[in-house]
Amino acid sequence: MKKITILTCIIALGFSLTLMGCGGGAKQKAEMESLKAEVENLRAEVENLKAALERTEGERDDLKTKMGIVAQTREQLQKQVNELISSRDQLQQKLTGLADSRDQLQKQVNELAGSSDKLHKQVDELTKSRNAAVNEAQKAQERIDELTKQLQAEMQKVRELQEQLTAAREKSRETSRVEVNERPIIHSFDITRTQIRSGQISTLSWQISNADSVRIEPGIGSVSTLGSRTIKPSATTTYTLIATNEAGESRETRMIEVI
Repeated sequence: MKKITILTCIIALGFSLTLMGCGGGAKQKAEMESLKAEVENLRAEVENLKAALERTEGERDDLKTKMGIVAQTREQLQKQVNELISSRDQLQQKLTGLADSRDQLQKQVNELAGSSDKLHKQVDELTKSRNAAVNEAQKAQERIDELTKQLQAEMQKVRELQEQLTAAREKSRETSRVEVNERPIIHSFDITRTQIRSGQISTLSWQISNADSVRIEPGIGSVSTLGSRTIKPSATTTYTLIATNEAGESRETRMIEVI
């Protein structure tokens, strides 16, 4: 802008000199023509400068618009990063151990809002930890599925034994009632998992003979002489199997530790 003002002054000075030289001779005419040419060149340069200034202003406005778009994009990216951190899937067992890391990372995000490089590095580390935990959770789920299949197979065996025992009992009833001379016999009283986490399940299974009544305490009550029961204790619990007949009773205990 300052340069345009100077050029305008030079043009005005050229016109003044032109007017002053109107009364001279041929030499002054030549000088006047030269000055006119210079004035025309200066005018052309002024027009070029004006056009360049307009282009520069237009480029400045475009740059401001682009900067606004970049700032908006950065805010959107920051929002997406925050949403990604806050909306992580709930993982199973070991993800609870990442809660502290997540809170620590969130605090660092708030403190280092302008440091995107550090934020990306921490997000990558957390993602690796999450992926590792997911892999471990998948392995644990595969182990649970395998144990479930084994449990189903064992339960099938228990059902078959129960059917055999029922058939034998019916046969015994058809022949005669055998007098009880000894206390009940507890052939087995087992727990599939003796140590579980809160919310997980385990299974009790048992086989008893020579008993009139069978019960399991606490919380289960009367049961058959052959069977199983899925349990989900909220705290460490000792289960007692009590089998009775006219000769007396037999007991066995099993404990499930809840951690």
